[in-house]
Order: sequence, then C-alpha cells, then structure tokens
Amino acid sequence: EPSARLVRSWPDAQLLSTAGLGHRRILADAAVGGSVSRFVDRRPVEPTLHGDERPAPFPCTLTTRAGSGVAGAA
Repeated sequence: EPSARLVRSWPDAQLLSTAGLGHRRILADAAVGGSVSRFVDRRPVEPTLHGDERPAPFPCTLTTRAGSGVAGAA
C-alpha cells in the first residue's frame, strides 16, 4: 500500500486510517481532528530560510486521473 510505504520512509510520520469518511466528512470528524492537533502540537515549527527546503525522502510524481482534475489520483 502506498501510504504505508510513505510512512515507513518519512521520519516521524504517522498514518491514521479511517473508513467511510470520504473527502468532506473527514474534516468534521472529531477523532481525526484530535489526532491531527496532537500530531501538530507535539513539536514547534522551526522557521526556515528561503532555499533551505529539503527534497521529499521519497519519489514524488503527481498524476491526474483522466477527467477527474484531481492531482495524485491515479
């Protein structure tokens, strides 16, 4: 599964699997919101200087499913 591979290759990443929430209901789900808040709050964000960005630790290719207009939907 691509998401599990991504989590294994990205330091400190966490995977939260859900079922039946879809693209809109997931935003209103209290359990998901709480998990995201706890993940974000666990360490401060450090400012970076322009040009200090690091490449993703995995190959990143965006594709579009024909007619969907959704990037990453392969």
